Amino acid sequence: MAGDKSFGTDAYEPDDLLMAAITGTDVPDELAHDAGYQAALGDLDQLRCALRELGDELAAEPAGEPVPAPAAVPPRVRPARVRTRRLFAVSVRVAVAACALALFGGLFWLGAQNGMNLDAADSDKSAGEGVRGPAHDSGGDHKEGEGQKGAASRAPDSDSAQSDAGFSRAEQIACTKILVEGKATKLVPRKDGKVDVTVKVDRWYRPERAVAEEPTMTVALPAPVASDIERGELVLISVYRHAEDGYDAETGWGVGDVRPELLEALPESRTLDCPKPLR
Repeated sequence: MAGDKSFGTDAYEPDDLLMAAITGTDVPDELAHDAGYQAALGDLDQLRCALRELGDELAAEPAGEPVPAPAAVPPRVRPARVRTRRLFAVSVRVAVAACALALFGGLFWLGAQNGMNLDAADSDKSAGEGVRGPAHDSGGDHKEGEGQKGAASRAPDSDSAQSDAGFSRAEQIACTKILVEGKATKLVPRKDGKVDVTVKVDRWYRPERAVAEEPTMTVALPAPVASDIERGELVLISVYRHAEDGYDAETGWGVGDVRPELLEALPESRTLDCPKPLR
């Protein structure tokens, strides 16, 4: 059955890595660094984060009536690059969390059923043809990677530098001096209008280094960029080489969206230079 496969041998499938991520089963070091396994872990972390935020918002007491600002004070206009993903936050997160739970639960059930059917077919074949060597699973029509889409199936937000026309993911990575993914642990406003954002690092893309070498980092971001970051939230921060490109901050589910593309483009980015701004 699918649940009896041994990791570290050839007798495993991509679905087994997804189930290992869901159930928390330990896997060998060489499989722990598999891009598909890492993407599945990231998506599960996002699901837990979304459910935790949803519970906090539903449990919070309703806010009082807002006090209208004096007529002489002009209303604040949010910069165009700041996302509006928090509009209808509760309803959106309910829908996303429900879909994610259904997806992972369905994959787990299908994987178990598939393993049971394969074992039953092997048993029937052995009974009809006599005693033979160990049966080898051909893999059927399984398409590698279908169980690892999860929350990363959406396209990046159009207001991010990562979706601007005219350059690839590899070029984007090559044009950053800092590209880091992790959890925002502290946000401290500064007198110059910027915000010091401290991140507990999960992965360094640029510069490439082990998390153990620098497990936390602090970067000063412009207030409009930092305003979309909440403490405890997963964030992907980009600090570009050229001043014209500025900064970017992807948050929440958006990080899971772009992570597979960044991992795929990382090897090519090592061969590229960034002689001019992207924009």
